[in-house]
Amino acid sequence: MWTIDEKAAVEMELERLFDLAKWLDDCGGAVQIPSNQREVLAGGCLDQTLEHQRAILLLTLSGLHGSAHALGRSVFESFTRGMWLYRCASDDQVMAFANEDHKSLPHLRDASLFVRDIERALDHTSDVLGNFRDRYWKILCAFAHTGAMQAGRRFGEDESRGYLVDEVIFLLREAAFLGLFAMLEIAWIGGQRDVAQAVADRTSEYLASFAHAEVRGTGESHAE
Repeated sequence: MWTIDEKAAVEMELERLFDLAKWLDDCGGAVQIPSNQREVLAGGCLDQTLEHQRAILLLTLSGLHGSAHALGRSVFESFTRGMWLYRCASDDQVMAFANEDHKSLPHLRDASLFVRDIERALDHTSDVLGNFRDRYWKILCAFAHTGAMQAGRRFGEDESRGYLVDEVIFLLREAAFLGLFAMLEIAWIGGQRDVAQAVADRTSEYLASFAHAEVRGTGESHAE
């Protein structure tokens, strides 16, 4: 059962994500995606990331924590696929993705290859996605596929059910940052540098909003 302080912490994170999601929705209205296959597929994946973000928000607001947690993997996958399609994929790979050709595109069988290619494209200047996947992928899959971590949290004593406050805050922050990164990529695809700069600034502001506070949603409780 969550304490009063824990409930307040979740409510604060929900309010923060609600404001962010509304702002990102406004940003999206200013961007048009080109009609060629690469940009359409990449933009579609990234737009799905934003929808997952809103779904996680609404499900958590409704106390449907299991369904919200089940989207933790999907929001990560949709973002990495979108970024990979735009920044990394060859024309043949884009075609293989469009045709769901698992033989020609092993990434569809091993999603870690999307992240590997992204980090190579970035010249390994950032390994955030790889570190995140290495640390949390099994946990995200357990929640997505109703593994023991998901099933074992179904019968709590209050509206939190059995979900830990750190897990809920971690999920909300994952959705927040991946939504920001997705909108940044969408802005670049649409050639909207002003939107891209606004999103980059908002990302910095979002980080600063809790940079000096105790960060409880680190996901450490997931790994226990």
